Amino acid sequence: MSDETEDTEQARRLTKCLADIDVLFSFGRDQNGRPLWGMSFADPSLRGGSAMLTLRIERGWVFVFHVDEAAGPVPSEAGLLSELLKLSADIAPAKVGLDLEGRLVVVSNTPLRDLSPQSLQESIGACLSGVSAARSIVAGERRFQLN
Repeated sequence: MSDETEDTEQARRLTKCLADIDVLFSFGRDQNGRPLWGMSFADPSLRGGSAMLTLRIERGWVFVFHVDEAAGPVPSEAGLLSELLKLSADIAPAKVGLDLEGRLVVVSNTPLRDLSPQSLQESIGACLSGVSAARSIVAGERRFQLN
């Protein structure tokens, strides 16, 4: 099977899982032509009220991620960075960090070989929980609750 055929099959599989969990999503391609899926979540229980998630397939993994554009650069104080690192340990399926521009990034992933509607839903949920908890930490609330 060619790489292009395999990529197309993987994209179809991810699209089917998104349809199976009944979420509204958009489909597009990045500047290199690789497929991307986008989903917007608005929920009053989510710190900040909404989050935009992007999904991509890379090296046998499905990555679900959020880059917090609205918050702007996160202050680089040592205590805050330490709290964000601890959060990554508390939310095992999601990792929290900062990108090169200092923006908050939350990522969750699942192996493509294990992709199912349930595993994708869990990965999306972990990413959203991470977004909410990380935003609380950045806002100065050192204590947070995971949903």
